[in-house]
Amino acid sequence: MKLRSATVAAALLALVASGSVGAAAGGGTVQLSPIPSKFPDRTFVVTLPEEVALKPGLIRVRENGELVEDVAITPMGGATGGDFGAVLLIDASSSMKGAAIEGATKAARAFAERRKPNQKLSLVSYNDTTKILLPFTTDKRRIDEALSAPPEIAYWTRMYDAIEDVVAVIQEEKLQYSAVVLLSDGQELGSSSTLEAATTAARGSSAAGAPRPPRRARRT
Repeated sequence: MKLRSATVAAALLALVASGSVGAAAGGGTVQLSPIPSKFPDRTFVVTLPEEVALKPGLIRVRENGELVEDVAITPMGGATGGDFGAVLLIDASSSMKGAAIEGATKAARAFAERRKPNQKLSLVSYNDTTKILLPFTTDKRRIDEALSAPPEIAYWTRMYDAIEDVVAVIQEEKLQYSAVVLLSDGQELGSSSTLEAATTAARGSSAAGAPRPPRRARRT
């Protein structure tokens, strides 16, 4: 969840405690874990009780009394069928060194823990190149092993290239439903692609003009 200010954390917890998230007020535990992100955005992993279904429009966030409109929510669980896959795309550039990469890895572990057993997961990092650290799998042991330590840090932050690379990997897997979860401080440096092209690729549309030559993400 990306939020505009840290003050919304208290607002979100107050919303949950008031009973606006259904059964959460009746007995489950709600956890709000911050993830390092580029100012002024704030990113959190919100963990709700198993019995709570988070529906669109259910969460409303206010900052200094004003409703925050620029709120993005990425569900951890996703679809229930076996044709769903998620890619955890981790920024492993120099700017992520230290607490940021630790926080991103912790968030990736939290996502993996909420994954349904039959849902495929892939782990990819990027800096100067895009590296597939873990191909799509449902094997919990392999997932835990891949997330046991942060990815290796290197210079360059080719985020837009990495997004296009990941979209190509998803297409090869022929998944019916898919999601890309980007864990980054938001910086971009060195991509041959653009934000518009990466966004178009992620939305599954063809970009205007001549298509770019396909790249291949490097498997490690």
